Amino acid sequence: MKYATLMLAALTLMATSCNNKNKSTQPKENGLAKVSTQGTKGGNIAYVELDSFATKYQYCIDQTEALKQKQTSYQQKLQSEENALTNLASTVQRNAQKGVYKSEEEYKRAMASGQQKQQTYMQHQQQYSAAMEKATSEYYEEFHRRVKEYLKEYNKDGRYAMILTNSAATSNILYAEPSLNITDEVIEGLNKQYKK
Repeated sequence: MKYATLMLAALTLMATSCNNKNKSTQPKENGLAKVSTQGTKGGNIAYVELDSFATKYQYCIDQTEALKQKQTSYQQKLQSEENALTNLASTVQRNAQKGVYKSEEEYKRAMASGQQKQQTYMQHQQQYSAAMEKATSEYYEEFHRRVKEYLKEYNKDGRYAMILTNSAATSNILYAEPSLNITDEVIEGLNKQYKK
């Protein structure tokens, strides 16, 4: 008797759970279960293509140009120092071959001067490289800050539970409906904000 009652309770429980199927587990046309968005604020997801910002967001265009100019300036300074070093080395060698140096001490001073200038050149290389890294890092930090700040304002109404990023270098999204791409809207808004 106890066995029959237990079986009846188990069958009732199974029948009840089968009848209370959630919509999220009912199969779609492709045979897979629908994904539930219950419990998410808005439930909508959107994404932006980061690669588009480089060519369409004026802040990125301006900062990229500023970085290029800074790099060109550093390269020109280094090239000038390198040319001066090459000329100095040639002059010291030519003077040594011609016997211009009156003593071994005079020759050593000329060589020491060249070595000191070479060390200064190498220090400048490191300083310029570090300065470019810092400027680039600051640019990216400011870019991300601007985008995040704008997206908070853009999504003030809570229509999106999540806004993702995608790019050619880091493809985080394997598939998305084109209607989820809000890149152009975001860039348009950022450009309006940047021009103020």
